[in-house]
Amino acid sequence: MTGGYDCIRASSAEEALSLVGRIGCAAVVSDEQMPGMNGIAFLRALRTRGVTVPFILYTGKSRDSVFEEAIDAGASFYVRKGGCNPAECAELLHAVRCAIALAGLNERRPGPLSVNEEWLALAVDGAGLAVWNYDLATGTITYNRRWGEIIGSAGAVSENDLAAWQARLHPDDRGRVMDAIVEGIRRENAFSVEYRFRCDDGSWKWLLSMGRARRDDPSGPPVHVAGISQDVTARRRAEEALREANRKLNLLGSITRHDVLNQVTAIAGYTWLMLDTGSLSPFQRDTLQKIQDLVGMISREVAFTRLYADLGVMEPRWQHVGRLAARAAEGLDFRGITFSVATGGLEVFADPLFEKVLFNCFENALRHGGGVSRIEVSFVERETCGEIVVADDGVGVPFAQKKNIFARGIGQHTGFGLFLAKEVLDLTGIGIREQGIPGEGARFVLSVPKGAYRNP
Repeated sequence: MTGGYDCIRASSAEEALSLVGRIGCAAVVSDEQMPGMNGIAFLRALRTRGVTVPFILYTGKSRDSVFEEAIDAGASFYVRKGGCNPAECAELLHAVRCAIALAGLNERRPGPLSVNEEWLALAVDGAGLAVWNYDLATGTITYNRRWGEIIGSAGAVSENDLAAWQARLHPDDRGRVMDAIVEGIRRENAFSVEYRFRCDDGSWKWLLSMGRARRDDPSGPPVHVAGISQDVTARRRAEEALREANRKLNLLGSITRHDVLNQVTAIAGYTWLMLDTGSLSPFQRDTLQKIQDLVGMISREVAFTRLYADLGVMEPRWQHVGRLAARAAEGLDFRGITFSVATGGLEVFADPLFEKVLFNCFENALRHGGGVSRIEVSFVERETCGEIVVADDGVGVPFAQKKNIFARGIGQHTGFGLFLAKEVLDLTGIGIREQGIPGEGARFVLSVPKGAYRNP
């Protein structure tokens, strides 16, 4: 879906920088997580070079911190990635059109204020955005016409105070929304929040509101909060439909795995009974043993599909690395091993299976380390990312095996393996590599992108 635009694709931010500088473009759409330079670093590089084209950040991350960082860096719009569906494509195309329209206003020669206001009104109307301004002194909210269209008001919006607006918020969302607004005013940062809002006919719509507090006097407190709101109901319904489809697929997979394992267990039982008889020829005994081996292989493959089905089912969340490491270590025998965690209050934004990643790194050291006496978890902040390091003093990983340790089928004795560990980390853009020196110990380095870690 290109909407009449010619699209040029780049495989990396570095390649895109070269293309934009060489051929120019009307707008840039970029993911946040990419090989090498991430999306926000790419945006800053463009602005440093004097490239002012509209920039739309298209990412699966829904954190306010990423939104704030993108807007502060000069992004025009922020579109959340939730899966390839028509509603999401339409939202992205809508953001591109709006960004290009607004950029056209800025490029025009300054004219009378009334003319500029007319241009802006046309752009906002074409983009379907509800624009509002909240006066902190009077408590009144002023809306444009689009707000009334969204909530179903036939004429002008009669309820224009914060209490009336707050009363329409869904009870389950009210506290979270008001906290986001209050915090945005207090810190004078851009805020972004999605919530359910009751329309005039009693139905509920999902809205995305973005705003920022502003001052009239540079030395005084904020006096207004201005922003936009957008109806994202179609996107939320598409996301919910996708979640429901995944739930049904996982249920079907679970039932199928259960039935297959029951049949496989029966086959294994029959072969054991036959092997226990003393009247088998060598050929028959060898054939039955091969059947047993195949049964074991099928059981392991079925167990693998169960683990893989759990990936991405739960939303990523902020997790305390120190507490996760301690919990992961509880399930292992660390007698005679010095175990230390030096990550302070570090938190990472990752899939809930992140704890299993740490467990697998620890278990890998115990199983393959060859007399490990020390396991350490530490954190180092680099220029482009943060690095969580899990290191031991065992035999390490031979150079010839380093490139294969994250391949499927390697190291699955625990039922998880480094392959699945890498898949879990990939969900939130966290990289993993082994950088230990053979003979001195293994060293797993988890590269966490900027914005995906914090130390409150």
